[in-house]
Amino acid sequence: TSILMDLARNENFDVSLQAFATLRELLLTHKVVSSAYIADHFEAFFEMYNVLLQVEDYVTQRQALPLLAEMLLDRSFMRVMHPYIAKAQYLQIHMNLLTDKSRCI
Repeated sequence: TSILMDLARNENFDVSLQAFATLRELLLTHKVVSSAYIADHFEAFFEMYNVLLQVEDYVTQRQALPLLAEMLLDRSFMRVMHPYIAKAQYLQIHMNLLTDKSRCI
């Protein structure tokens, strides 16, 4: 997943788009396996994923937010959602995103 997250930040739009599509497929096709992996590697996974939310690139943020929402709102990821929403650090990231001038972020 770390390679995919690095590719998701790629300056080439096509590479970034394909990396997000692959990451979405990986995480949401096998939800039980994905949620177990993320729960076991919670800190490392979200340390990498939250970089996608904090980059200055609009397209990267625009793709990362819906994937995160889809993941956290799915019942299969309940073990991941509760610790995620409980961390003040992650709340701060989302509060900062609310200050973005774009209506889509």
